[in-house]
Amino acid sequence: MVEEIKAFILASSLGSNPWIDPNVDNTNGNIFRDFFPSSAPDRAAALYQLPGAPQQRGLGNTVMWENPRLRVRIRGPVNNFVEAKLDSDHIRDLLRVVTNQMVNGTFYMSIRPAGEPAAESLDPNNRPVYYTEYEIMKYPSE
Repeated sequence: MVEEIKAFILASSLGSNPWIDPNVDNTNGNIFRDFFPSSAPDRAAALYQLPGAPQQRGLGNTVMWENPRLRVRIRGPVNNFVEAKLDSDHIRDLLRVVTNQMVNGTFYMSIRPAGEPAAESLDPNNRPVYYTEYEIMKYPSE
């Protein structure tokens, strides 16, 4: 799921896409799985999957859909809370409109923010970190 959503964000044309950074890697940009590497640029995103609600089952105990959660952490430049918040809003605006849509081979019924982007902390280099969690409904992976 994380890799599908990461590819979706990188392919986005919603405004200028700060997540494509040829200096890092023009395929993966500056979106990372789970954690920010220390060598990552100031402006970066980290995505990871959290446990969600139990799978929804139908007749014959067949899994009808899954309910994982996603956390997106955004890091901004040193002491630049405004840019970090704007980047968090950018990702939220991109993901919250995903409804009954194929995203890189998986059908997503919805990706809903569980709240507004929130300030998490400053990292050891005084770069602000914001996070947003998302509730997801998607068809099961094969």
